[in-house]
Amino acid sequence: MADDHRTGPPHFGTERETLRAFLDYHRATLAMKCEGLTDEELRRRSMPPSTLSLLGLVRHMAEVERAWFRRVFEDHDAPMVWSEEIDFQTAYDASASTRADSGEAADGTVLHAGTAPDGVRRARQLIDEGRESAGRTDPHQLIVYLLTATGPDAHARLHAELTTEGLASVPDLGAAGDTTAVAKAVQRLTEAGADTVILQPTADEPDPEGFIRFVAKEVRPLVPS
Repeated sequence: MADDHRTGPPHFGTERETLRAFLDYHRATLAMKCEGLTDEELRRRSMPPSTLSLLGLVRHMAEVERAWFRRVFEDHDAPMVWSEEIDFQTAYDASASTRADSGEAADGTVLHAGTAPDGVRRARQLIDEGRESAGRTDPHQLIVYLLTATGPDAHARLHAELTTEGLASVPDLGAAGDTTAVAKAVQRLTEAGADTVILQPTADEPDPEGFIRFVAKEVRPLVPS
């Protein structure tokens, strides 16, 4: 099994913070269980004749999240991904699925701030394979978050947050320093295949409004469109 880089949910916090932290934790748990496995291993049933498999769980969770965020909160008529009859059990059958499902079934992909350029490159490859397999030519946005720290203590703050998240050993992760350093970090992600890079300030960012101005007025002009 892969190294455990998960961050446990907080013991105290607002309702929104707590719910988001638990969602991120369980997403990370499933991703950790799947990391490093082949398509065949991901499809392997845990206890036949049950159809339960790791890839089936990934499909099921994607279906459930889409149902809540799209069908319940936004558009009640939004279709489900794998079922035309609102059957959540359909997603569990991953017998013909691969890791390229994101490209085949999704309209876009979001990668969290723990994704380095190599991870973005692998994700883009899988997405493109899935889209080619499904014959899709419509746009598929690959959005990547980039943990960013600025100011005189930027490197220390970035390292501290990456350490807290269990990601300090991952190379080429995050951006710290002046405008040029941050713009170069953004460019590395776009060259790896990201369509959109969202700069995410560290949790201890002392001037959130100043950070937004820094991104919009100083970093953005240095990044090719």
